[in-house]
Amino acid sequence: VMETEPWKGKSNVIDDEDSPAVYVSWEDAQKLIEKLNADAGGGFRLPTEAEWERACRAGSNTAYCFGDDPGKPSLLGTDDGENLAAYAWYSENIWGKYARVVGQKKPNAWGLHDMHGNVHEWGQDWDGKDDYGTTPENNPTSTSTTSTARVVRGGSWRNGPGHCRSASRNGYLPLARGCHLGFRVVLVGEPMTPH
Repeated sequence: VMETEPWKGKSNVIDDEDSPAVYVSWEDAQKLIEKLNADAGGGFRLPTEAEWERACRAGSNTAYCFGDDPGKPSLLGTDDGENLAAYAWYSENIWGKYARVVGQKKPNAWGLHDMHGNVHEWGQDWDGKDDYGTTPENNPTSTSTTSTARVVRGGSWRNGPGHCRSASRNGYLPLARGCHLGFRVVLVGEPMTPH
């Protein structure tokens, strides 16, 4: 869409068209969304932090979409059970230091892949650590005036199990780029057909 490949020539990247777009900043994601909205008539944006977590949990109230215990990856390389290795690429089951092709692990109950690992995903909100006490309970959004960072959710291939929990969060400056940073776009309503 943007006719760019910011990961080209960078370290810790596998060049595969089905790999997540990495080395993409929050501001880069906003430019893509602006173009998508211009082309499709609107409706695209990054998820709020609360939306992202709800999608990751997929109706669960446990640490991970499948339960509270991350378990251990199989020594045989098969992870068919209900453990983190069956759902996510993370530090304990990565051989080679890069994000993996999307959709190779089990989806959560809502059919979403790679929510617990592979790459951190940019969210729309500021990384306002104390915002939840002052925002609405239903879909709270950060309007922090003190934070200079944007929130990222989900673990990455570089993280251990604790950082891959549904509630795990972090923040980076909006211009930050890295081999572990990506995003997922949400569509709110139906885009209008441009005339």
